[in-house]
Amino acid sequence: MLLFLGLMAAPVDDTDPDLLTHAPGERRRAFRRKMAIPTRVDTKVRPQRFAMTQDISRTGALLATPSRFRIGEHAVLRFRSPDATTGYTRVEARIVRLEIN
Repeated sequence: MLLFLGLMAAPVDDTDPDLLTHAPGERRRAFRRKMAIPTRVDTKVRPQRFAMTQDISRTGALLATPSRFRIGEHAVLRFRSPDATTGYTRVEARIVRLEIN
């Protein structure tokens, strides 16, 4: 069983043209790209958990993980971005949706 986490990253500028919706009726502020990236998820209660991104945007991500989290938990994500040659990207986020698959 996998748990899908909807994450919201720090707010960004809503006037940025890259955040415009790309499909009629789409609620999201940013275009999401299907992308599988191994990701470390740390929360106060659950440090060093593993997840895999399902899709990602400038304002959020959907992650699949066997770990359990709670809506409203603050999380720190660490992953190597596909275009980076060294180091990891660190993102602070909040869990906004859970979906058991």
